[in-house]
Amino acid sequence: HRAAGATWIRRLGLEVSPEDVVICAGAQHAMMLLLLTLARPGGTVLVEELTYPGMKSLAEALRLRLEPAEMDREGLLPEALDEVSRRSGAKVLYCMPTIHNPTTRTMSVARRQAIADVARERELFIIEDDVQGNLIDEPAPPLASFLRDQCFYVSSLSKTLAPGLRVAFVATPQSERERLSGAMASTCWMTAPLAVEMAARWITDGTALEVVAQKRSEASARLELAREHLPRDSFESAPGAYHLWLELPAPWRADDFTAAALDRGVGVASSAIFTTGRAAASPFVRLSLTAVESQRELARGLKTIAGLLRETPGFGPAVV
Repeated sequence: HRAAGATWIRRLGLEVSPEDVVICAGAQHAMMLLLLTLARPGGTVLVEELTYPGMKSLAEALRLRLEPAEMDREGLLPEALDEVSRRSGAKVLYCMPTIHNPTTRTMSVARRQAIADVARERELFIIEDDVQGNLIDEPAPPLASFLRDQCFYVSSLSKTLAPGLRVAFVATPQSERERLSGAMASTCWMTAPLAVEMAARWITDGTALEVVAQKRSEASARLELAREHLPRDSFESAPGAYHLWLELPAPWRADDFTAAALDRGVGVASSAIFTTGRAAASPFVRLSLTAVESQRELARGLKTIAGLLRETPGFGPAVV
């Protein structure tokens, strides 16, 4: 099973031996184990200024403080990471370099190298969340490939194959393999072998690659629908991404827009649930392209969102 996990990870650009693969019950479980291994209650974990809500819930449960670092259009800023690391004294960074959730931003190779340089200088352990890396045709090398001895690389099958297949593979630094395996044993002993056997067979017989290709194609087609129905340059996304990051026109606020959309039968996620620290929610919402079963249903939702964008909050359609 670890050999199949190593094969899966190698396809994403990271060379790893089966001995350095730890199998977890999904990416959320993997991140919990990594936080248990690397951090202590009351400690600080560095994150991007907008971060995965699952990390926020884990930090709350484990009594950890999240310290955000500023981003730009390419993702986490090296100089911001250096400053917040120096100021906080934190030794753990959680980040998503490829198809970042929620912004969909992907770091260039040069940016990954710069982040790795800062982490090496500041002696940071990195938790690299790459659950969506397979959705890109030619992904950049993982951050872990620049900093193998300080980076834990997390790849999951739930996003790219099937939500019910709760299997994640973690490529660990050799020096930390025993610590992570011990944390695994303390939580559930092992990931259910039947699920991992299914995952391993799909990886080795080619089924996994076929499913990923189909999902990538469907996600790209749905992105084209968004481009047809939403205002030009109003959102960020990427070919293969399951969601987009929609900027709201003034005077819309994220929470108000989320409530108004829900009143019309469309669910979107306010930027507030991704915001860390004391920062105010920005005027953005995350819109899933894959939460509904058909492209036809998605098109109806996109039309509703497009109409709402033309309205003034609380006053209905704007007068032009």
